[in-house]
Amino acid sequence: MAKRKRLNIVSTIRNSESRAQSEEQRATSAQHHEQSQAQQSQQSEEVQGVVGQQSREEQSQPSLEDINHKKVRGATLMPDIWELPEGQRVNVKINNLYQPVGEESTCLCRFIGTMVRKAEFAPISYLNWHEMPNNKKEEMWSTIELKFQFQSFDSEEGVDEATLKHVKKWVLSDMNTKWRQWKNELKSQIFDENQTVEQIVENCKDPRVNLDQLKTLVEYWLSSKAMEQSATNRSNRSKLSEPHCTGTRSFPRIVEDLTAESNGIPPTRADVYVRSRTRKDGSIVNSRAAVVVERIQERRNESSSSENLSQNSWSNDVFAQVKGPERRGRVRCVGAVHTRSSQESGPSQSVQNTEEVEGLKSKVAKLEKLFETCFLPYFQQQRPDLHVPDMDALLRMVDTEATPDAGSASAPINCTSPSLPSTNQQNTSGNDTGRQ
Repeated sequence: MAKRKRLNIVSTIRNSESRAQSEEQRATSAQHHEQSQAQQSQQSEEVQGVVGQQSREEQSQPSLEDINHKKVRGATLMPDIWELPEGQRVNVKINNLYQPVGEESTCLCRFIGTMVRKAEFAPISYLNWHEMPNNKKEEMWSTIELKFQFQSFDSEEGVDEATLKHVKKWVLSDMNTKWRQWKNELKSQIFDENQTVEQIVENCKDPRVNLDQLKTLVEYWLSSKAMEQSATNRSNRSKLSEPHCTGTRSFPRIVEDLTAESNGIPPTRADVYVRSRTRKDGSIVNSRAAVVVERIQERRNESSSSENLSQNSWSNDVFAQVKGPERRGRVRCVGAVHTRSSQESGPSQSVQNTEEVEGLKSKVAKLEKLFETCFLPYFQQQRPDLHVPDMDALLRMVDTEATPDAGSASAPINCTSPSLPSTNQQNTSGNDTGRQ
């Protein structure tokens, strides 16, 4: 098993008092840990004493149940994040589509999975995520903010409030997905349509499940409406002919890897499709996916010019030419981002607008600084008779980044002195004198 990379944990403690509280919490936690280890050791000795009374032949012969039982690692609990000292948070990078990337993104997703499985955070008695009370969602988001902080991928500073709202939207969407997966996991373990509600509830041995909430959920499972919906979902799932083989690695992580491999050039959706359908040994996941990969390569070879890697449209790329245009719902091979109904032709329109506005603001600020430090002193030195009110009007135009109003600077700015005649006037006067 590969060794997990060390997470990027940052400290938000700013004073010695908070540090002292943190050290005290660590000491208390260590004391509790030592006590629990002592109790476990004592219980282990008692169990060993009982087992020692059995014969060695019984111990050496494994039972049929032990042979058939598959060894698993158990449930993901994330104790290192839940017990993270106050004032410390995991630093998660965010890409331009507001998706978490990097090793810390996996930690965030797993932590969300453990949180929605706690009955006090996300009760399973609600039929869908829309019925979940807003106070429950806000409580889970507050817990995320206590354990994680978010940072732009290309910056060392934290995200602003506008970006944080988009991150919150992504996190809540991921909570919804993992909450539904949790209920589906329970159903696959304990549900039997031939049993009663009480019998099904008794089959659940998971300590994380609230039995009262489970009873409400099982009653819905046994309803005719749920039965019909379940049959429809199984039928739709069976039509999935090109599954990906990425495992727990998200599509934004794949995009990140492909970008690093190509020296900073972002991959296309076709690149992501090929990578997500290719196993570690180089084979394609199945025959239908292999046909799509072959058609992608043919389309690229037939193209007269290289594919525009920086294109903003998802309607004319190689993937769309092979697989067809996007339908209603999530856009393929980009991960969990905006649906096609919110943006028709490419990456998030809000992202594009934000980048354009920020770029324009940066250009205006540079031009204003250049004007004030270079051009304005030069003009004032060359033309001391220059009208200051006219220059102020020009500066107001730069500051407001808008068309000047009719009262102040709508008229052309006069950069000449009214006391001195212009060059054209002097030439005209001279010519007239000569003619006379």
